[in-house]
Amino acid sequence: MFHGWFSKVFVCGQCLLSTAAFIFAFCFRYNGSLPNGDRGRRKSRFALCKRTKANGVKPSTVHVACTPQAAKAISNKDQHSISYTLSRAQTVVVEYTHDANTDMFQVDSETNELLDGSLIDLCGATLLWRTAEGLSHTPTVKHLEALRQEINAARPQCPVGFNTLAFPSMKRKEVVDEKQPWVYLNCGHVHGYHNWGNKEERDGKDRECPMCRSRGPYVPLWLGCEAGFYVDAGPPTHAFSPCGHVCSEKTVAYWSQIPLPHGTHTFHAACPFCAQQLMGEQGYIRLIFQGPVD
Repeated sequence: MFHGWFSKVFVCGQCLLSTAAFIFAFCFRYNGSLPNGDRGRRKSRFALCKRTKANGVKPSTVHVACTPQAAKAISNKDQHSISYTLSRAQTVVVEYTHDANTDMFQVDSETNELLDGSLIDLCGATLLWRTAEGLSHTPTVKHLEALRQEINAARPQCPVGFNTLAFPSMKRKEVVDEKQPWVYLNCGHVHGYHNWGNKEERDGKDRECPMCRSRGPYVPLWLGCEAGFYVDAGPPTHAFSPCGHVCSEKTVAYWSQIPLPHGTHTFHAACPFCAQQLMGEQGYIRLIFQGPVD
């Protein structure tokens, strides 16, 4: 699990970052990179590190009435201050001074501290705030690639076509491969793509699993490539429903309990790799692979 609390943070001010931390922000919906690749300032993740010289500020003197000192603080261009008008007769002015222990970045929130796992809602774009310490418990890109190769080395097979299945390279996103694993979302049985039990013309998108005869959506499986969304480095044994993104059991269980902003008034649990709303009783399934017959 994440070390720290997880909350919904909305834009309104400036965020202070402890100079002792390295912070990473990950964009939801993009599974490791933007559709056309990360270029320049257009990225799916951002790293914020300690500044050479701290530029943070902190509250100092508070003026409850509009005194000459308060008026001087407001008019001073070199003095940070915020004034609050409580009524026609009462104004509060807060002076700010330099803080040598914090860095200030243009990532806004209602709080002065963002802990590992905090959510930032930027008017429709949701960011996940991760620290270096938090990321130390997640897999690296090389580890994810090793897990992909380990699954493929086990030679899972389609129980209908008896062909060997394989997760494609993580660089080939959203391109369905002929060896791509597919799953029946109601039961978790993994197959290759086939037309057995296809009654789409009569029954819509639901398909009947040839292993257990349960009916439900039949979708391709995709490895979750953004390591920042993982909560541990466990094997990819589960998949989100209905998108089919695969990751560890603890990761799917965690995100299925986190309400993410949807529009301006509602929240719902969603897959962090594609931001699609989760469906079903749990929002995820355990994958059941069939081993080779030889």
